[in-house]
Amino acid sequence: MSAHALYFTPDGLGHALHTERIDLERIGDLHIERASRVEFDNATQRWQVFPGGSTRPVFDHPSRRVCLDWERAWLEHKEEQRHDRRIPPRTGATAPGA
Repeated sequence: MSAHALYFTPDGLGHALHTERIDLERIGDLHIERASRVEFDNATQRWQVFPGGSTRPVFDHPSRRVCLDWERAWLEHKEEQRHDRRIPPRTGATAPGA
């Protein structure tokens, strides 16, 4: 996935991981949902990455920065997979304007 990919569905809705490098407000109104969270676990003394509303971490590490980097890579991979399944492979035909 590119560093800052925007995916658009056939109905014109855009999907992306949030970044301040792209001024998304210039496109239109935003609807933002938290995809995961990073929290410190006092018992284990490690940072943990939790998907959505889950109570089970998918990754942990003593470094918060490592968890934040892992979280972003993991979410980018999930987003890329989600859109790869929706977009059929190109067959050589080019749509108008493409």
